Amino acid sequence: MGQQVRRLRRLRRHPGPGHLRLVAGVLQMPDVRSQVALSLFTDFENFNVFKPIDTQADVLTVTLDQVVAWSRALATLRAA
Repeated sequence: MGQQVRRLRRLRRHPGPGHLRLVAGVLQMPDVRSQVALSLFTDFENFNVFKPIDTQADVLTVTLDQVVAWSRALATLRAA
């Protein structure tokens, strides 16, 4: 337990999603490596219709593919 506490203390210096991903790794939780940052100004039309720019759509597809892959991999655990 002491090693995990020391590792978590070191992780406090890292902000944002990367920090959360590192904490999840310490806790041996699965995580999605890809991340997408959507903007209300460039990825939504009139702030309510989702229309991501091409590069964002590609990254979003990769992120969602990883989420689906983890969901399928963990389905047996949820069923148990």
